[in-house]
Amino acid sequence: MVEGGAVRLVVAGKAPDGSYEAGLEIALDPEWHTYWRYPGETGIPPELTFEGSTNLAHGSLSFPAPERYDDGFSQSIVYTESVLLPLQLTPAAADKPLRLEAKAFFGVCNQICVPAEAHFALDLAADPQPDRIAARLISTARAALPVAMQETEGPRLTGFSFREGKTALKLDITADVGDAATADLFAEGAADSTTGLPKPGARDGSTARWSLSLKGLSGPEEALPLRLMLVTDGRAVEATYEIDGRTRSIRRTDGPAH
Repeated sequence: MVEGGAVRLVVAGKAPDGSYEAGLEIALDPEWHTYWRYPGETGIPPELTFEGSTNLAHGSLSFPAPERYDDGFSQSIVYTESVLLPLQLTPAAADKPLRLEAKAFFGVCNQICVPAEAHFALDLAADPQPDRIAARLISTARAALPVAMQETEGPRLTGFSFREGKTALKLDITADVGDAATADLFAEGAADSTTGLPKPGARDGSTARWSLSLKGLSGPEEALPLRLMLVTDGRAVEATYEIDGRTRSIRRTDGPAH
């Protein structure tokens, strides 16, 4: 148990590639929230470390589509209900058991925000019995993970333009969101960036608009990295870009997908 909820680690078994399918589940009490991988203007993102584990080559968390939270003073990127973060555990030797020592560190907020942590110790067999309940939970969470944005169909970003803001250059973004009832856009820069949330503009039918201040993006001026995630009705697509602040141009770097 942690203040504002509870946390646990679930393991479904092994995937065909020999990795373990697992998940970090954060169950939240009513009116509490926790944070996405980039928290926005404030917050503590979830982290998972594996010091003390044996036969673990790599462990990585994935993050389902989040939502925007505005407390009147700042905007954050959060989960407001229980969330399961899919976790892939890759053993160094697939034919040997894995001893997992994991420490989770994250933030939870209601009227106040508090850091929370949890420790887990699990012995995973080289050929474990599958846990069907955990498998369903993880499968549901994986279905909500962002996928690569297509260029010609589905929800997608369709236009970019630059303009001068009061304190920094701004990027105006348009998107085709179809008939989605809800649509939002999230931005993430390099690891040391302090990017704000895109500001929503007017929506005209299937066309949605946002404006993003480039203040806080870090990197070389001619190649500022930016990841954009478009969420429509709880489903997410994403793409990565590089911005050249000298020429005021933007290019996609992860595809494009077709």
